[in-house]
Amino acid sequence: MTRERFMEALTRHPAVAVALARSLAGRVVATDALRSVAQRSTGTIALVALAGDLPFEDAVEGLARALRRFATTAVLGDGVEPVANEPPGRLLDRLERDHEYVILPCREIVGSWFEFCVRQADRVIVLAHPTTTPPDERCRVALRGCDVLMTGMPPADALMAAFSPRTHEWPDIHAPERPAVERLARRLVGRSVGAVLSGGGARALAHIGVLEVMMERGVIIDRISGCSMGALVAALFAMGRTPDQIIEVLRSELVHRNPFRDFTVPRVALLRGGRLTAMLARLFGDTRIEDLPIDCFCVSADLFTADLVVHRLGDVRTALAATMTIPGVTPPISAGGRLLVDGGVLDNLPVGPMAVLDAGPIVAVDVMRQLAVTRRDGEAPLTLMDILVRSTVLGSRHASALATEQVALVISPPVQDIGLRDFRQIDRAVEAGRRAARTAFERDDLASTLLP
Repeated sequence: MTRERFMEALTRHPAVAVALARSLAGRVVATDALRSVAQRSTGTIALVALAGDLPFEDAVEGLARALRRFATTAVLGDGVEPVANEPPGRLLDRLERDHEYVILPCREIVGSWFEFCVRQADRVIVLAHPTTTPPDERCRVALRGCDVLMTGMPPADALMAAFSPRTHEWPDIHAPERPAVERLARRLVGRSVGAVLSGGGARALAHIGVLEVMMERGVIIDRISGCSMGALVAALFAMGRTPDQIIEVLRSELVHRNPFRDFTVPRVALLRGGRLTAMLARLFGDTRIEDLPIDCFCVSADLFTADLVVHRLGDVRTALAATMTIPGVTPPISAGGRLLVDGGVLDNLPVGPMAVLDAGPIVAVDVMRQLAVTRRDGEAPLTLMDILVRSTVLGSRHASALATEQVALVISPPVQDIGLRDFRQIDRAVEAGRRAARTAFERDDLASTLLP
């Protein structure tokens, strides 16, 4: 078409212009995740061993191999011949010019080489074992805010306290054959997939079906978060349970036991909350959030300060009790000087706390995107509890809409006809999640960017 004919078509048929704009915007977004890796500035990474009995060479080799899947990577001292009398700093400069990532291996936490590595690195990774003794105060200061790479079980409290790590990784319980170093590499290059699950009562059971399809399609979920009932699904997944196991656990707890039936005289809430507390104790015991095999967090709202509280540390059951406490339905949770309730009051789809880490694409699953449903003639009116549950998320709907602008893919299962407290519809909700996820992966070009 000539320019004149093209402009005439747009003028006479505005719908063509809208469709064209949407198509172009979709292509820009679809290629952004891939371009971001190529445009990423050079990263110098120091890999530091806390003790001499750790598999250091394997860790260096594994990290280099994982990074090379995404970007050019060099290991200082690995096949790199220095020029005569060339100081380490000049050699590093040369490697940084030719590679997107450079690994500085450091086998000891003492000496000039350790100081050089920590000083030059953009990111420091500490290799440790749960039994490793934390270093002295000088090294703690130098390594604070590092990434911790574990060779076994999750890090001990002493290590967490010593380093206040940015992230910590240990072997993937969903796929033991994948070493933790691969997950860390995906974080470094911005290809670590995160899943954010909204709150939504019984409708949030659709999240299970979405997670199942993502795993079937080969998507590796490195990070997961949620609000309210979405946080419960996220925590169970992060703990290592498969989608099938989550279905059976929640069928037992939410349908057969039903923690939302211990009614009381409504002084501060309709329910005592004891059944909910007992359920969380059965499911998680004394497990701490930082000990979960997959990076996980949930959100609650502070009634005193109106702040969104992000739970990344501490007891899983305390954090979940807070994020699942609907104002007026169950009593607020008092913790750390705060009075906490369901995070859906402020942010029912907590994409922001995950996006701020800039570690990779995010999939948001919003089961409350379609909140309204036409009421049928003769249908029972909403109960007080229904009203309280629905009103919890009304104030955050605008925030949820804005949050979807920061994600790679939004999946909205059609579950608006499932009652928010009708947990007996678990099979329908899960199947709705499966269908929505399959449709999203078939239609959306971005799905390919989620694959490792």
